[in-house]
Amino acid sequence: MDAFMCYGPVMPDGYGVCYNPHPDYIVVCVSSFKSSDVTDSAFFLATLESTMLQMKELCLKINQSPSAEPANAELQKG
Repeated sequence: MDAFMCYGPVMPDGYGVCYNPHPDYIVVCVSSFKSSDVTDSAFFLATLESTMLQMKELCLKINQSPSAEPANAELQKG
């Protein structure tokens, strides 16, 4: 069962962001004041989603690389 929580922005020109990570996905809630001219929750969330997907793609690419060795490979060999 997912728990849903949300934090509101603490500044008039800020964001409130709450996240709940799961093994295969992350639940995210973003909020901001409609009265602010400098915040846009939908744009923030779209940018966050795009960034997270790029990070996932990079991690998958690195982990699938045949030449990838663990960072402590030298310690394990010695």
